Amino acid sequence: MHNFKKGFLIFLLLLIAIATPSNSSAKELFNVEERLTNYLKEHEKDIAGLATIVINQDNTIYKMKGYSNIEKQIPIDEDTVFEWGSVSKILIWISVFQLVEKGKLDLETDIHTYLPQDFQSKARFENPITMRHLMNHSAGFDDSYTDLMLPSPAKTTPLRDVLEQARVKQVFPPGDVVAYSNYGSGLATYIVERISGLDYQRYVRENILEPLRMTKTAIAPDLSDHQWVKEQRG
Repeated sequence: MHNFKKGFLIFLLLLIAIATPSNSSAKELFNVEERLTNYLKEHEKDIAGLATIVINQDNTIYKMKGYSNIEKQIPIDEDTVFEWGSVSKILIWISVFQLVEKGKLDLETDIHTYLPQDFQSKARFENPITMRHLMNHSAGFDDSYTDLMLPSPAKTTPLRDVLEQARVKQVFPPGDVVAYSNYGSGLATYIVERISGLDYQRYVRENILEPLRMTKTAIAPDLSDHQWVKEQRG
């Protein structure tokens, strides 16, 4: 699991990651930095704003390029706040794997085993949906592009209510078609809450962010869990 956490950290600011073997020499590390520098130079005209970090044991390569605000010519720096977007799904899958390693979750079990009996499922095929289906976006759900943004001030709705109210249909049998699904990822998140007994935001903070010493990271949709990030984003 430690290697998986280290892998996640590479993705943090993204977004390019170039890994080296754990026994890499100083020369190899120099080559990685040179490759990264050349890549940034080659794609200089295509980059809006980018921060990269490559970590190999005690060695770190960190480079920034471009602007956090092109119109105002505000350059990227160490205090720039990046939006999670769908990169946040990495947190879901790390959480899932942590629970798998603890023996509390199985990737091949029907997810309805982990859901309340009265949960209003969107499944309409007899084939069971597994966590592996959710992770591979192959559970057969269409996607919904509604309610992806929170109004200000935000009104937070419990995750179960969001999932049950979502206008989503299962249009393919599980495993037949790969189709990107925010709903499926939300289902996995809810299962993490159910199994861990923790609110998802609390789970992520206690089991991922704090162990990785990610002190400038917010996970709440309204950024209410980190005042500094909220002010910087503003």
